[in-house]
Amino acid sequence: MFGVMGLTVAPAQDKTDKKDPKKIEKKAEKKDDTKTEKKAPTEPTFELYEDTAKQFRFRLVDTTGANLTMASKGYKTKAEAEKVIARIKSVASKATVDDQSK
Repeated sequence: MFGVMGLTVAPAQDKTDKKDPKKIEKKAEKKDDTKTEKKAPTEPTFELYEDTAKQFRFRLVDTTGANLTMASKGYKTKAEAEKVIARIKSVASKATVDDQSK
């Protein structure tokens, strides 16, 4: 690689790499190993996970796998996140809509 006035340019790739069957097989194997298909839940589901900052978050997904809502912040413990999920589950059906777009 070399730089010209702040730009970095990579040298052209050797086209023979693309035709090497061993390299093609290895690339295909890597793709298959890392690919995991996530199935949509059969009912709305809270997914609890740990983010890159090691905090716990959650999201509510519908049966198509689409996000309905996500935690706006991370929680230090899994128990804290689970407590918020339980609270949402207990009050959501009683919630009203306050249309502030008027």
